[in-house]
Amino acid sequence: MIIIKLLSSLCMLGSLFLLVFWTIRTSSALYQKGQAVLTDPTFSPPSEMKDLPLVATAAKHGISFLPLVRKLEAKNRFGVAETLHNYDTDLIRGGIRHLISPEQFYAATILSGVFFALMLGLAGVVLFGPIGGLVFGVPAGFISGFFLLRVLVNGHIANRIALIEKRLPYAIEFMLLTMEANATFGMALEVYCAQMDDDDPLAQEFRFVLNDISAGLGLQTAFVNLGKRVESDQLSALILAITAGLETGQPIAALLAVEARYIPRLLLRQSDQNATMVKSSAKSSARAGAAKSTRKPKHHHKPIKPTAHRAEKREQHDGEFRVETLKHARRGTCSRRPRP
Repeated sequence: MIIIKLLSSLCMLGSLFLLVFWTIRTSSALYQKGQAVLTDPTFSPPSEMKDLPLVATAAKHGISFLPLVRKLEAKNRFGVAETLHNYDTDLIRGGIRHLISPEQFYAATILSGVFFALMLGLAGVVLFGPIGGLVFGVPAGFISGFFLLRVLVNGHIANRIALIEKRLPYAIEFMLLTMEANATFGMALEVYCAQMDDDDPLAQEFRFVLNDISAGLGLQTAFVNLGKRVESDQLSALILAITAGLETGQPIAALLAVEARYIPRLLLRQSDQNATMVKSSAKSSARAGAAKSTRKPKHHHKPIKPTAHRAEKREQHDGEFRVETLKHARRGTCSRRPRP
């Protein structure tokens, strides 16, 4: 019996030794291939990202996995080509495509997955034994680490779009005032970008628009590309108004004046809807708690009618006013909004 236990222990130690030896050998081979990538004159290393330091660090140390990523992309294993295309779209939406490439981001996700796999694998070995660590700890760690960086980038994209929507009304007012001082729309964009910081997301997107115009693209095409990069309802409404005005020959200053009155009302209505939803949920939870602690009353109050009809009516009235204002802008006149 003792001999069987010794043999099983020796087999376990031998398998662990072979696993460690294979890991070290594979890691050294990947490191050498990664160092060969650094000597490529067309290679540009990832830059620092203030908002995503973990992604920047993982991309910096994940260069060793770049040859593996390129090999998988060439053979299209595990859908790597489609995944890289999705990463490219996400990085463009996040405004960090010029700081890191999709291949570098994929290599960073692999490095993060391997790191978490080793950490959770060791924790599983300590807590549940070798079998538990290999069966549960390593796969769980790799999956969580692989998708961690993508979750961080998606959160950065959501925060960036929210900041763009927040600053859009002020940018429209600024450009409108600049154009009232006998400046063109392109000059108004340049002045706004010059006044804002380099980290401002809306100014970054307007700089991309100016770069597209400098590269030979038209103003309409540059704004269409802006709408493809940033998925925002408020920004899409502005782009639609500008492109429609350019097609019909309307003055952009009049269109900006209409959008300057419409977008703040849209944001106010969305905030009112969110506040109403929070208030109704708080009331419902309070009533549920009170119903559990008190007896059921004899007379029931009638349920409050939902205000969805009023919200739809208000939104329809805003749309009608916006269309009417656009018509008057074409004629060169102005109109006051009738009271609902």
